[in-house]
Amino acid sequence: MYPIRNHIIFALLSLLFFISCGKEDTSYIIEGKVKNTEGNMLYAIFPSSAGGLKIDTIQVKEKGNFSYRGNVDSLSVIILAKSRNNWIPVFIEPRSHIHVNSKFLSLSLADVKGGENDKVNDFRKEIKPILEEKCKIEEAILEVFKEENEDKNIVLMDQLYPRLINLNHSLSIHIEKYVEENNTAYSSAALLLEFFCKDNNMAPLDKNLSLLQEPAKSFYLTRELIGLVHNTKQVEPGKKAPDFMLKDTSGKDISLSDFSGQYVILHFWASDEPFSRMGSKYFLNDFYNKYVEKAGKKFSIIGVSLDNEEEKWKETIIADNMSWVNVSDLKGIHSEMMYLYGLYSGPKSFLIDPDGMIIGDDMRTYNPDNMFLN
Repeated sequence: MYPIRNHIIFALLSLLFFISCGKEDTSYIIEGKVKNTEGNMLYAIFPSSAGGLKIDTIQVKEKGNFSYRGNVDSLSVIILAKSRNNWIPVFIEPRSHIHVNSKFLSLSLADVKGGENDKVNDFRKEIKPILEEKCKIEEAILEVFKEENEDKNIVLMDQLYPRLINLNHSLSIHIEKYVEENNTAYSSAALLLEFFCKDNNMAPLDKNLSLLQEPAKSFYLTRELIGLVHNTKQVEPGKKAPDFMLKDTSGKDISLSDFSGQYVILHFWASDEPFSRMGSKYFLNDFYNKYVEKAGKKFSIIGVSLDNEEEKWKETIIADNMSWVNVSDLKGIHSEMMYLYGLYSGPKSFLIDPDGMIIGDDMRTYNPDNMFLN
């Protein structure tokens, strides 16, 4: 009996071996070390098979080490994020082992190695001086935001923002050159996602997407970006502002059409986005206090939050003195408002005239003396 049993066991083991060998390995691993993550968490964001986006949390250990495993059928991109505006695209594919090492607060300065990521990493090294200066200014701006000396803060902001704009312009030039020279590479699509979508910078995104050739042209990420550009063109100046209905902080239904006959600033923000909160604190508050009484019912502000935590949303409204109408569906990045108004990230604002037409999409250019105060 023993020989027969051994033969049976051997046959079963052989069968299992052949079954396992025939099954394709679709697993991947992302691991590495990052600096100072809020709440010791990273987030993995990727397309869901059911449509939309899926978010996984990644636990970061005491010394910044982390590891994340998953499965993927083909070359894809996952967004590795610390926060809504601090993230990088990471290429993944079956049997890939990706290493991430970030010694800085900004993930844009991280070393990401493995597979297609090597091309993006090489480009980041070329522009490292620009990225380092940009990150320093962004960190300085965040420190300004924590200060309570309003006059001092306004002076510092006036000094820092022009430098940041110049650096972003310089980055755009380098990225456009890379795309022109690497128009068939998947890495070009990833760089367009990272450096143009964070600031909702859609004009250069549209221009550079048209340069891509196969296989990058038919890459799923490229198609997603083309769809995003299409959405933004539906809400550019000269187009009708899409109507919506969301609940305010008291649970009351508020729609854009309620403000027909008025000028409206529609401001998209989130409590975990310091830059969007600064837009409220240093521009909208001043704008509101100066002009709302003069304009009367000719002018309103609607703050549209992309939060998903009700308590944090309401606490931030009070902390930042947002005296205007505030609404949200509390769905975060899954909010239909992001698709309706062609947003990939915040902050973003739209100026809407009394007929419901969009006449501006940059709050720094709004001049009430030429609009509703005439």
